[in-house]
Amino acid sequence: MICQPMSGKTEEEIFEERKQAVSFLRNKGYEIADTFINDHRFDESNNPPLAYLAESLKLMAEVDAVYFVKGWEKKRGCRIEHEAAVEYLIDIFYE
Repeated sequence: MICQPMSGKTEEEIFEERKQAVSFLRNKGYEIADTFINDHRFDESNNPPLAYLAESLKLMAEVDAVYFVKGWEKKRGCRIEHEAAVEYLIDIFYE
């Protein structure tokens, strides 16, 4: 799984950052989980960021490792995902 700050970035910028993470994780022997959430049903939610985080944590329950892209520590959702990875003993890698 790849955890990265996304707000204020284009899809092109997001996917460019993901390339390095995908390469790193594959070199470590991990399969890449498709955790890029681009689901417009959350747009109608009262709290879209929390809806995205809930979906992300649900996906995290199925992975063995999380790669944190630079800047993760500045974003609330990424920090929560990091805490979950730490608490649930998921392998962690950093850019």
